[in-house]
Amino acid sequence: MVKVNFFYFLISFSIALFCNSHALKKDSVQASPYQVVHSVQELKTALNQHQKETAWVIFDIFHTIADFTPPATHAKNKRTYKPWLKPLLKKLTHKQMQYAISNYSKESSNLILIDKDFPSLIGQFQDIGIPVWALTTAVVSMDMWQNQKGNWLVEGLKKIHISFTKTAPHLKESEMHSEKKPKHPAFYIDGILFTNGELGLKKGEALILALKGCSKKPKKIIMVDDKEKNLLSMEKELHRYDASIDFTGIIYTVTHTPLMEEGAFKKILARTYRGRKKI
Repeated sequence: MVKVNFFYFLISFSIALFCNSHALKKDSVQASPYQVVHSVQELKTALNQHQKETAWVIFDIFHTIADFTPPATHAKNKRTYKPWLKPLLKKLTHKQMQYAISNYSKESSNLILIDKDFPSLIGQFQDIGIPVWALTTAVVSMDMWQNQKGNWLVEGLKKIHISFTKTAPHLKESEMHSEKKPKHPAFYIDGILFTNGELGLKKGEALILALKGCSKKPKKIIMVDDKEKNLLSMEKELHRYDASIDFTGIIYTVTHTPLMEEGAFKKILARTYRGRKKI
């Protein structure tokens, strides 16, 4: 077995590698075709510029709304030390990543808000009946989570006062399969659509599955994400599926996240690897 301290630092990196082989890549927001905002107040202003009564407002979760508690798992630190970290992550087996993620969800599924005003912002749109939901590349479940009450991410968001159940669109199925990628389903749980990792479906492909599974289509989709590539994927797939649905992408990027010193970052990872064994 792997020691419990294995999950402390590695959890988000394992999720990043398992869910998205390019999650550590820093997306350039220079000359972006999408509006870039740096605070919830700026985001609120941007959202209010658009007609939302006939729109879906969709939020990315990690690095947009919330992060895991350890600062070493935050986007700014992962991206800064990517060249040093990525070769080490490749040494992990699939089971080791499963163990890390599962243990984290069971023992420390604590999330922190990237901006304290996110619950209020989401609640305001829900209170006026705007369909608000989330789209994430997170893994929906692991073998070791089967006895856990509720979905790990849904429960983690509740602790920081965020829920997407109030006005999320109703989909016919909770598990959706793409004809092109039948072995990689998307899962819809309590207003959160999981692509279950971009090793399978991309966000744009998952969005189309959601549209196909909903009887009431929106006239507009507004997506808030920290990565430009996700917005490009969604806009491309949406235009291919139904060009009459308007798409607005907003990049939410945080500038105030503190950067860990290199020595501290490597010390945490070294401690993690001393407890690593094959399982």
